[in-house]
Amino acid sequence: MRIEKSDTLNHFLLTPFNRGLVLFLILTTALFLLSSNQAQAAITYISSTSNPADGNSLGASTVAVTPVGGATAGDLIILVANSRDTSATLAISQTGGQTWTAEDAASITNVTRRIFWTRFNGTWSANPSVSFSGNQTATTVSMHVFRPTSSANMWAIDVAQNNGTFTNASSNVTIAGITTQANGALVFANWASSDNNQWSVQTSGWSNAGSGQYANRDGNDSSQASLYKIMPTAGTTGNVTNAMTSAGTDAGVTSILAFKEISPSTLSIANTSVAEGNSGITNLDFTVSLSAATSSAVTASYVTNSGTATGGASCSGSTDYITNSGTVTIPAGSTTATITVSVCGDTTIESNETLTVQLSSVTNATLGTSTATGTINNDDVAGVASCNSGAISGVINTYYPGTASASAGTTSISVGSSSGASTGLAAGDLVLIMQMQDAAIDTSNTSSYGTTSSINAGKYEYAKVTAFSGSTLTLATALVNSYTHLAGSDSVAQKSFQVIRVPVYSSATLNAGITAKDWDGSSGGVLVFDVVGVLTLNSQTIDVSGKGFRGGGGHNSTSGSGSSSDYRTPAKTNGANGAKGEGIAGTPYRIFDGSTTVNGTVEGYPNGSNARGAPATGGGGGTDGNPTSNDQNSGGGGGGNAGVGGQGGIGWCG
Repeated sequence: MRIEKSDTLNHFLLTPFNRGLVLFLILTTALFLLSSNQAQAAITYISSTSNPADGNSLGASTVAVTPVGGATAGDLIILVANSRDTSATLAISQTGGQTWTAEDAASITNVTRRIFWTRFNGTWSANPSVSFSGNQTATTVSMHVFRPTSSANMWAIDVAQNNGTFTNASSNVTIAGITTQANGALVFANWASSDNNQWSVQTSGWSNAGSGQYANRDGNDSSQASLYKIMPTAGTTGNVTNAMTSAGTDAGVTSILAFKEISPSTLSIANTSVAEGNSGITNLDFTVSLSAATSSAVTASYVTNSGTATGGASCSGSTDYITNSGTVTIPAGSTTATITVSVCGDTTIESNETLTVQLSSVTNATLGTSTATGTINNDDVAGVASCNSGAISGVINTYYPGTASASAGTTSISVGSSSGASTGLAAGDLVLIMQMQDAAIDTSNTSSYGTTSSINAGKYEYAKVTAFSGSTLTLATALVNSYTHLAGSDSVAQKSFQVIRVPVYSSATLNAGITAKDWDGSSGGVLVFDVVGVLTLNSQTIDVSGKGFRGGGGHNSTSGSGSSSDYRTPAKTNGANGAKGEGIAGTPYRIFDGSTTVNGTVEGYPNGSNARGAPATGGGGGTDGNPTSNDQNSGGGGGGNAGVGGQGGIGWCG
């Protein structure tokens, strides 16, 4: 016979060729499936123990149980405690170094029973024990150990405990089944009675947890029995019956609940920062977080370590922060906690300083980011020089063009020669750093020309000067923003920023108008000052009209090239069309400086600085209706302030 495999697993088509071959393949498939089933991981029952042992007597206020041998970290430990008392209070009295969860107690006449459980951390510090209030008769604690499929997994309740009772039972006691939610869940059922019952499981698929029963012969007796079932897939367990092979007629309680494994939550700590303050203590708070809430509290040890900051036991001398160590706890059901480090305030001008907090010894979670950096931001500055009160007029700012890019975090800026007021920079001065030009635009020869895709122009910040030597300006605190200097070319627009000295007055009176120095392509165009007290205008004006970005310069030409629909054409090599205006996206080849046209050395705008397209805030130049003769000129567009510049016109039609 011949065998042909179809697209569906284990479906075969038999045709006459070799019968033996058919048998071989089918048997091989069966063996493969058997091997796959055997390899599937499942929760495993390990062992049980009790105090007292089955059939012995014990009545005590506290009952300790010797742990099962061979338990390893990650195992599920279940304690079942019962006594012959109607209303006893049962509680963990010795944890053994574990964190226990207590389920609700169940009780009926002469019976109180409670279940406790924990994820074993791998070490017993002592034998765990349960305390019993009340008459303390026939007190029993049993321990049952189950192993997860992975020691890293956590344990959680899959189906909440469901308690029941029975009275005058003479044989079978049935617990209604539950529906598990997770694949691989462990279902645990317990019976406890006020008699010396002997129990024997009667339901297929269920197994005894330890001895068939744990009977306590103290007083008038008590007993308990536990069964378990592993559910490979989520679903209904069906009812479970335990039979009394040696029946009593006293009352009892039942419970059923299910446990599931869950992937461990990850504990991490995040970086943080705070301004140090000038005195006293400021809190530097580190957030410790879990990737998901857990059913048990998560703990971790922590300790502070110095980076550039100096730790100490108290805020004295050169101490920047108070060293700290301890344990942080995230309660069950929560996802965050805070570790607080005390920062010592001072008035010393210094660099930002760092320290770290390191986590270790995590319980009930895995450790993710274990170390976080805390930055103590310096907020102390040199005193700002304050002029005496007096009369001011004219240009009062001193301007310095940036000559090299300055990155955020640096305290040093390279600047060029000053212009404007004659007062130069000195330690203690207040300055304004401002990015004047830096914008990326669409340079296509379409109506989209000049549309911005990114704008860095307009960023600014104030700072205090600690030193100024040669062309290097040193600041008291690090820059928050980055500032860019880039010389323009025929294909690249220039990017520029400036540093402006800000005069500070205790009070001031205008005895004439004040204004800004004309923007010259690298500095000027901004007026800024600070008056601590009263500013008296004295009927004078503050006016910076026409001091900012410049318009395009005119030129005479009787020839050119291009189309009457152009949005950008070169200015250096093509005589057609009018010049675009200056703005945040660059400076054109030709500008008007207020009295005359000045030709630059580079094109200034990529793809050309003439024609009607408006470059960001700059006005568009005019596009001639007859570029080859350049004799049908039109007006240019106006520049924008906060908005876009206007497009230039197109030439008249003759």
